[in-house]
Amino acid sequence: TTRHSWNSTHVLKKWHALNSAWPYPSVEEKQELSRKSGLSVRQVSQWFVNARRRSEGRSHDKQCSSESHLSSSLPRVRRSASLGAPPSAASRGTLTKSRSQSDISAKLQAGTNNSRDSITSRPSSSWSSYSEHPDISNHHQSQNERSKTQHRVCNRIAEDKSSRIYQCTFCTDAFKTRYDWTRHEATLHLALEQWTCLPTGPKRWDLGDGSPKCSLCDECDPSDDHLRSHRISDCIAKPTSLRSFLRKDHLHQHLRLAHSIDKMTLSMNAWSSKLSHVKSRCGFCGETFSLWTDRNDHLADHFRRGKSMKDWKGDRGFEPSIAMLVQSAMPPYLIGAESLDLEPFSASKGVMKKMLTYPDAQNPPNVFELLTARLSDFATASQASGATINCDILRHQARLILYGDDDPLNQTPADNDQWLTLFKIGHGLA
Repeated sequence: TTRHSWNSTHVLKKWHALNSAWPYPSVEEKQELSRKSGLSVRQVSQWFVNARRRSEGRSHDKQCSSESHLSSSLPRVRRSASLGAPPSAASRGTLTKSRSQSDISAKLQAGTNNSRDSITSRPSSSWSSYSEHPDISNHHQSQNERSKTQHRVCNRIAEDKSSRIYQCTFCTDAFKTRYDWTRHEATLHLALEQWTCLPTGPKRWDLGDGSPKCSLCDECDPSDDHLRSHRISDCIAKPTSLRSFLRKDHLHQHLRLAHSIDKMTLSMNAWSSKLSHVKSRCGFCGETFSLWTDRNDHLADHFRRGKSMKDWKGDRGFEPSIAMLVQSAMPPYLIGAESLDLEPFSASKGVMKKMLTYPDAQNPPNVFELLTARLSDFATASQASGATINCDILRHQARLILYGDDDPLNQTPADNDQWLTLFKIGHGLA
């Protein structure tokens, strides 16, 4: 992997400096920055996350005491942003307006001598007349109203988050009901179904039809010669387990190679059935399961008792054949930390974005899958050349893959000891 040019980050730094009052680029701005810098949109987002973290400490020290009401509002904005996507452009305008009003308030409170004492030492009648000025009174009322509104919004966000106790074990999405949680996992991450070739035999009878049809091509009243042309007997002779597939496209491939069928018929949708026997494990207590329903019952009980994905340890315990079916997922033990990100990995948002942007495209690899694949290529090539491979080298390479530089403040999954240990074991490095 090559290091990105200096101009790549220079473009981002220039935008950050020009928008330091609100360093949250919109979706359109991220796409434009991605085009100008040569970085991916994900890399641009991560760069701004880390840039804001670095600047937070410096900006906090520079805040003066007369702006205490502003400094108390900013953490609320940051906390709410960390629960989901960055604040919108409308919110950006609100903060800019709030900053200008806070400057006015600070000057009013400072008085002509820039001293709080010169105000508080005024006679009571003088202070009363000063505070009763209509413009000043309206300003303080509007500030109070905004503060109350911010409190209500933050409280609603906190209440909504606390009520979403059922957390996805594949991404950072969370849900209020068990039904929504299990449906999300089954729809977006792991469709537990199998497809069996010719489950009802070579012929089928449709309701209302007077004659049977070929199960493979829908030909009416097929002859024995027709059925032999599909080599049906070779497949029927096998046990069900040897003509069952965990993915629909694998069944389609079988039909093309074994039976010379290029297109699946509508009736073949009935060839699917739910998988119930799936080996898995609980990352909260280590218990293992052979039934998927038992696993869901067990995890739901943990969630109701207060557990969250930040408490998860280890993998999901899937067999390789099941693990290969998982889509749009990240390691479960990284979900807790990822959920604190300003733009956490969300399968729901990813699917919506894909549908709006690339409706006909296949699911692209997510950042975790991309890192694993490229770091795996690096490890394999290094082993073949006899080069030294250790944890520091892998972490360094992971930063180059995701960010294009080796800034140690840029965190990657390789900075998680558990992820790195499993990666090394999988590649014979441990």
